[in-house]
Amino acid sequence: MEIIKVLFLLMMMVIIFFGLSIYLQRSAIIAVVKIFRKNNALEVNNAKTSKELGILPKKLIGPMFKRRDYKPQALDFLLNVQVVKVTEDNRLYFSEESLASIQENSSKIGRLFLPSRI
Repeated sequence: MEIIKVLFLLMMMVIIFFGLSIYLQRSAIIAVVKIFRKNNALEVNNAKTSKELGILPKKLIGPMFKRRDYKPQALDFLLNVQVVKVTEDNRLYFSEESLASIQENSSKIGRLFLPSRI
C-alpha cells in the first residue's frame, strides 16, 4: 500500500511539472505574439530585430532568484513552426496567415502550445 502512495505522488509531481512548463511556454508564446503586434511587426516592411522587440537571448548566468524568461524559447518555437519569419537582413515579422494555417491543420499537441485565441 505504501508503494502505491509513493507512485501516486511521483506521478502527480510529473503531471504538475509538465503542466506548469506547458502553461509557462503558452503564456510566453502569447506574450511574444503581443509584442509583435504592439510593434506592428506583421509584414516584411515593418520587420524588426529581436533586440528592437525586446526579446533578448537568455543569459548563461542570470539572477538565481528571478523568474525565468521563456520568451526567447517561445520565439525559437515560433521560428521553427514558421509563424515568425526572418528577412534577409535578419529582421523578424509575425505572419498571421501562417498562424491561422497551423491552428487549422495542427494536431492536438500542436494546439496545446499554440492557443486558438492569441
